[in-house]
Amino acid sequence: MKKSTKQFPTIIRDLIAVLKREKVALSERSLRDITALTAQKAVLLKSFDDAVATMQNGESVSQDLETNMSVLCDLASENCERLKALSAGVSDARKRLEKIKAREQQAGAYTINGDARKIATPSAVNSKI
Repeated sequence: MKKSTKQFPTIIRDLIAVLKREKVALSERSLRDITALTAQKAVLLKSFDDAVATMQNGESVSQDLETNMSVLCDLASENCERLKALSAGVSDARKRLEKIKAREQQAGAYTINGDARKIATPSAVNSKI
C-alpha cells in the first residue's frame, strides 16, 4: 500500500467522526456547532483530496476502506437531508416573523383627530428582526 492510500483510513475515520458529531448537532439544531464542524470537514476534505491526487492510476484500495467510504457517503447523504430540512425550517420561521413585523407596522393607535400616535415600545418581534 502506498503512502497515499495509507492516509485514507485515518482521514476517513476522522471524517466519519465529524459527520457523526454533525448529525447530533443537526438533531439539536445547534447552528454554532454545525458551523464549527463545517470548518473541520473542509480541512479533512482537503487532506482527502490531496491523498487522492497522489494515487496512481489503477492503485487499489482495501475492502475495509471501501466499506468505510460507504459509511462515509451514507452519513454525508443523511446529514445533507437533515441540513436541507433545518434550512427550510429556519427560512419558514424567518418568513413568518417578517409577516408579523409587517402586520405590526401597519397597526397603530390614533388620536381623536385621526393623527397617528407613536407607540412607545416596539414589540419583541419588531425589535429583533
